[in-house]
Amino acid sequence: MRSLKYLIALWVTITLYTLTSIFTGDIGFSAYRNLSRERDKQQLNIEALNEKNKELEGLRDALLYDSDTIAVYARDLGFGRDDETFIRIVGLAEKVKQPAAAGEVTSIILPEHIPNRIFRFIAFYTGMGVIALLGIFDFLRRRS
Repeated sequence: MRSLKYLIALWVTITLYTLTSIFTGDIGFSAYRNLSRERDKQQLNIEALNEKNKELEGLRDALLYDSDTIAVYARDLGFGRDDETFIRIVGLAEKVKQPAAAGEVTSIILPEHIPNRIFRFIAFYTGMGVIALLGIFDFLRRRS
């Protein structure tokens, strides 16, 4: 009977440690759920970058093969043909060019978890508490 008391305490300790590790540990369900959210966020960012890449490839192709597109961009930069004359009006605000954004920077948020040493501590002292309770019940049973 005495060894059964220790086996029960050992079983409680191991079960508590296992369950807390599975649900809130560094490789448990909570961390997996957080990593899944991060994966989905990164996947959306990759899709947005692919769309931006297609847009920029189209612009590059237009600049490589379409002379009208080149002429429009050249005029925006202040260039013109030999037969054109430009008149610059001083004092008017020039058009401010925004640089093309290559995409959005996303940062990874690592999942937060409780360290395993805390689980071991809690499980160990819970097992010790079970041994103490069983010892107290055994003592009271013998006394009466």
